[in-house]
Amino acid sequence: MIKMAKYSILLGAISLLISCGTTRTGAEVEGNMDIEDAPNWVNEGVAILDNQDGKLIHAVGIAPMQKNVDISLQRSQADNRARAAMAKIMGVFMDVAAEDFSHSESMNEQSASILSRNIRTNSRVLLKGVTIERRHVNKATDCFVGMFCDKEPQHGTIYSLAEINLEKIKQMSKNLKTLNAEFRNYFAEHAEESFAKFQSKNLQQNQENK
Repeated sequence: MIKMAKYSILLGAISLLISCGTTRTGAEVEGNMDIEDAPNWVNEGVAILDNQDGKLIHAVGIAPMQKNVDISLQRSQADNRARAAMAKIMGVFMDVAAEDFSHSESMNEQSASILSRNIRTNSRVLLKGVTIERRHVNKATDCFVGMFCDKEPQHGTIYSLAEINLEKIKQMSKNLKTLNAEFRNYFAEHAEESFAKFQSKNLQQNQENK
């Protein structure tokens, strides 16, 4: 009985370590990861930036080490998850722009809803402008040899940084003929205002989450 109790405690400890080492395996990093020896962009996750490089939207994807998965596939997983995270963020940004346009045109609720759906559907095309700018490979701390790995791994979790800038969004939306024409014209002139509002909302949300 004592041996069985010790064995159960050992299994519980291992399970706890595994769960701690493999948290946040979804599509995106929300921020405040506080990972040691990682660049700032990993810990920031979603970032809405306005600096010398332009007005940028950043999203981060995670791909933890898995048994029998080579590094090229793991890298592809991180890239795809970063793009999936960007799709969500872009949807929110375009919602802000649609809301600004609706208010400027004094649209009724039904018309505004139709416009929002149109913009949401077409905003997915804008994701073609997203690029993977950087990757970070974490130390191999989330893999147990014999359980998740065949041998001692040379790397651990991979993080990918997806990026798109506002100028590219504006350029692509201008040529997107299936998008509402009136909105295209409005967005071409007022995208910076919607971006600033979106950035402010994101900053406020980050402060509330701290």
